[in-house]
Amino acid sequence: MILLTGAAGFIGSNVLSSLNKTGITDVVICDAMGCDEKWRNISNCEFSDFIPLSKLDAWLEKKPKIEAIIHLGAKSETTAVDADDVLENNFSRSVRLWKFCAENEVTFIYASSSCTYGDGSEGFKDHQSPRFLNKLTPLNLYSWSKNIFDLRVARDVENKNIQTPKHWYGLKLFNVYGPGEYHKGNMKSSVGNICQSVLNDKPVTLFKSEIPEFNDGEQSRDFIYIDDVTQVINWLLVTQPQSGIYNVGTGEANSFLTIAKTAFDLSQRKQNIHFAPFPEVLKEKAQYFTQADISKIRAAGYTSSFTPLREGMAKYIEYLKQVGG
Repeated sequence: MILLTGAAGFIGSNVLSSLNKTGITDVVICDAMGCDEKWRNISNCEFSDFIPLSKLDAWLEKKPKIEAIIHLGAKSETTAVDADDVLENNFSRSVRLWKFCAENEVTFIYASSSCTYGDGSEGFKDHQSPRFLNKLTPLNLYSWSKNIFDLRVARDVENKNIQTPKHWYGLKLFNVYGPGEYHKGNMKSSVGNICQSVLNDKPVTLFKSEIPEFNDGEQSRDFIYIDDVTQVINWLLVTQPQSGIYNVGTGEANSFLTIAKTAFDLSQRKQNIHFAPFPEVLKEKAQYFTQADISKIRAAGYTSSFTPLREGMAKYIEYLKQVGG
């Protein structure tokens, strides 16, 4: 049996679907469903039970027989300001699940984030020593909450007197895009927002650059298609390579301007790109460049190729057309 948190979310629902495709249906899902439409993400998936997020701790106290926990549930808004809420969801609950896996010999896979690298001044290599993680300077509350859990894990692993899960994997996910993120509103991937604007015949608005190193629209991210993320997670479950923190990105950065131009080209529409001032609320909180160093996951044995940007965007656009943009 597998416990999957954040199961109805963008990444979680795709992981559940991917598990089903490999024949795995004994999955207990956990999420805070709320009143939005994200239940539709799992409407065609199979699972064995549903645990409301509010009852997860009580359920775990019964010591259910779990082979693995895939922990994807989190407060993921980069503009979040309620530190108590973010810390409970992204740090404290993660610690409780980490301890459960350590005490019960359960494989633990959790989502970290490329946001933890901050402005990138320390590079984008997935070192996991406490010393390195301490040097990172996340730019917002969300990314800080992710980094302090990475740091907690790293310190536990370094301390030989503390019990840790036999197999554990922290995934520094870069900018994931693809089907299933419609419910995220403004927190959808940039690829998703841009593609929707293009398909709806609206202009694409990109932010102007606030620093001389980047021209307007040339701010860049490592965009990774959702199917590649689910494939990595399936690989971890099956092969159980060396435990550790791993970057999950393509190793290639692309600019927002490239995303916009590609979306117009794939949709066979005339380019209509506008540049707007960078929002005050995001200044000092946004990264200008990310690019995963994927040498560690390659060395661990992951050999599958990652979906090229244009190919992934073409798949996504076809999906959006089918569901009405």
